[in-house]
Amino acid sequence: TFIGIGAIDNMTLNTGLQESGTESQRYLLGYLPVYNQWNYTVGTVFKHFGSRFFDTWALSRNMLRNKNFKYLDNDESKPKTLDYLSDEAENKLRFERVYTGLPVKLMLGGGIEYARYTNSTLAKVFLNGTVNDINYHTQLGLFGYQAFAQVSDEYLKNRLKLSLGISTVGNNFNDNMKDPLNQLSPRFSASYVLTDKWDLNANFGRYAMQPAYTSLGFKNAAGEYANRNEGVKYIFSNQAILGVEFRPKNNVRMTLEGFYKQYENYPLSVSDGISLASKGTEYGQVGDEEVLSAGKGRAYGVEFFSKILEWNNLNVTTTYTFFRSEFTDKEGVYRPSSWDTKHLLNLIGSYKFPKNWNVSARWRFVGGAPYTPVDMDLSTNKAAWNITNRAYIDYSNFNSLRLPNAHQLDMRIDKEIYYKKWTLNLYADVQNVYNFKSRNAPIYTNKDVDGAVMDDPADPENRQRIRIIDAYSGTVLPTVGIIIKM
Repeated sequence: TFIGIGAIDNMTLNTGLQESGTESQRYLLGYLPVYNQWNYTVGTVFKHFGSRFFDTWALSRNMLRNKNFKYLDNDESKPKTLDYLSDEAENKLRFERVYTGLPVKLMLGGGIEYARYTNSTLAKVFLNGTVNDINYHTQLGLFGYQAFAQVSDEYLKNRLKLSLGISTVGNNFNDNMKDPLNQLSPRFSASYVLTDKWDLNANFGRYAMQPAYTSLGFKNAAGEYANRNEGVKYIFSNQAILGVEFRPKNNVRMTLEGFYKQYENYPLSVSDGISLASKGTEYGQVGDEEVLSAGKGRAYGVEFFSKILEWNNLNVTTTYTFFRSEFTDKEGVYRPSSWDTKHLLNLIGSYKFPKNWNVSARWRFVGGAPYTPVDMDLSTNKAAWNITNRAYIDYSNFNSLRLPNAHQLDMRIDKEIYYKKWTLNLYADVQNVYNFKSRNAPIYTNKDVDGAVMDDPADPENRQRIRIIDAYSGTVLPTVGIIIKM
């Protein structure tokens, strides 16, 4: 089997909005860089079937290129304030053998990989009261490995299913990551059929994840890999899930699960003391800085799921999750992560009408996301502002504020027309039917409504004033389309 897939994502700035756009649009133009990205994945799989086992070989390659740049005032005749180019390429070979002729099901396997990461970065940052240049070039090659084993069987007339596994990974970035014993990860799962309507499920496991290439390849002012020390380790996630499933009828299914995830060795930013887990919510690369593998995290909650199929031509699906997501800062204090919305609710329904008409709707409810107030002293410093063209957040009060809840209704109508060898599907879709406006974190500008910088009268050369622009998102989005099924 051969497979390949790729994508190109090139973003340009509509600089014409600098004159005609809204305040929010002009603000975004002031700090957003241009993003150009492409990626691809290619691979092949070979399977061999023996009399008492079967083997699977998988060979693959993937690559991601990121290019970000920003000109001062979006004027290409002026110097760049950011010029970033990185490549991530991974070449992987994986082997897996499943024994079918043993009293238990046994799976063994392993793999090797070679990754190449290159990075060329030119940027300006404001640290310790002064403007600093970041200028480095990276060419990092990593050899990695993995090994795993899993045994499973059924007991009590196939009502009890048990599975036990162990795995390890490693690479040659530093001595800590080379040692396979440091990344040993056991797993255990069990399911038990109580009755023909009730099931119990449990999963426990430990999982290892390599830190991002942006962190592994970051170089300091001396041209050294800042994070190539024994303090940078694999990230670990210890997980426990307990659940129950209820099937009162053949077309009705309900589940209730509780989960707890504990994170260890999560990278902490040396400069601001915040976990990298909360830094992936905005445009730009994450992890290209000095870090310490000293962070901890936790995510826990309960999830309810129900599905009703073909009840008088009606299908209904309901999912609700209550959860918390928190990571420690440099002081070891747990703070809400940027994903800690607490509530997620989805109600999905569809109804089949005669003559192949179908109407469906989805209502979503999301709890308010946390956000961070700004550092007023740093943000009113002109030299600091001119580096990023945006306010600086107050990391000592990270994610201490919270936005209001948000909700949205989407609706869709489908009409299917069947032909001998193909099917034509016509549809009309409307997202955010009642035009709900969700509130975003407030944005700050240093300009008045006419676009002039608001100098601080007490120190007009070095200081400025800033003001809030309320930010909202959400609009009615209609779509019509055609799908051809062969």
